[in-house]
Amino acid sequence: HISKRWLIAFIILLDLTLLPYILNNLQVFTGSWMNSSFVLLWGPVLYYYIVSLLKEKINYRWFILHLLPFATYYLLTTVFGVQVIPGPPESAGPPHMHAHQHHAILFNLVQACSLVGYSGFTLWVLNRHQNNIQDYYSYKDVYLTIQWSYLILIFFAFGYIFVVVAELFIYKSLRLVSLDIQLVLITVFIYILGYLGIHQQPVYLNLLDDFVSDAGKKPNSEKEAESSSNEKYANNKLSDSLKEEYKTRLLDFLEKEKPYLQPKLSINELANSLHIPKHFISQIINDSLGHTFYSLINSYRVEEVKRRISEDKQDKFTLLAIAFDSGFNSKSGFINNFKLETGLTPLEYRKRQNAE
Repeated sequence: HISKRWLIAFIILLDLTLLPYILNNLQVFTGSWMNSSFVLLWGPVLYYYIVSLLKEKINYRWFILHLLPFATYYLLTTVFGVQVIPGPPESAGPPHMHAHQHHAILFNLVQACSLVGYSGFTLWVLNRHQNNIQDYYSYKDVYLTIQWSYLILIFFAFGYIFVVVAELFIYKSLRLVSLDIQLVLITVFIYILGYLGIHQQPVYLNLLDDFVSDAGKKPNSEKEAESSSNEKYANNKLSDSLKEEYKTRLLDFLEKEKPYLQPKLSINELANSLHIPKHFISQIINDSLGHTFYSLINSYRVEEVKRRISEDKQDKFTLLAIAFDSGFNSKSGFINNFKLETGLTPLEYRKRQNAE
């Protein structure tokens, strides 16, 4: 998959940082082609890796602009021989490029801005994805929300800020210490990112298309037939009468069929069961009910938990068992949603019920 290719490319770039020092220890010295300018590719490649997990089609229109900083430094160093990138410290091998101190400081600042800037923008993209999830799914997990990537990006940005600060302000006699720390951070980063990246599958929210399980099913009303004739539901506006009709069907279905008991219910599954386009369901949930899909379904699950707690006066079942039977699929999701709806923790609520 394309996301795995971006992951491989990023790990190779990290390896290119480690390789010169490994070769130098073996007394095999690298040429000027292998220099620090590859660091300027870390940010763009990591950004495109994360985006490839969230979108099926990536716009590469401005891709060349992301490569300009790297291309500029790399060409100046290897083609024109301009000393703008500091060479390796003497302890790591013979210095092949000794830049002026001001040039070295400028390069460190450029790479710091690149890494921190791309990390910040990628975090913004992830935050948008996190918010959109609530309109499509009734649950959250680490691989759906890609929460692990938040830690990776923070580790990536702040770890390198530390390295840059060390390079700029630490005494030359201690520079090897900062280099060792840098190599350790990169090595740890490669292992963690490799493990998590291998297990991460793409999360394409835009691929939750509208479709009806039974293609031969007749529409429930003339209004519905007229509305469903348009293939692009996202651009349609529901009339007040049709909105009320869909709202009634939705609430009746939730009350009678209890689809929220399915731990991994999505808006697509609900749309298929009701034979209503998901864009319309989303519009009703957001506009008429004042909820996201996630908050609506979990509010029903909380009510189910409250009902079962009231019936379980002798505490035969644990709260977690009741939660899982009510549709929750994680302890943290259960506690957070329950406290949000009731203002109490599940244990506090049970004690209050037993006291009454």
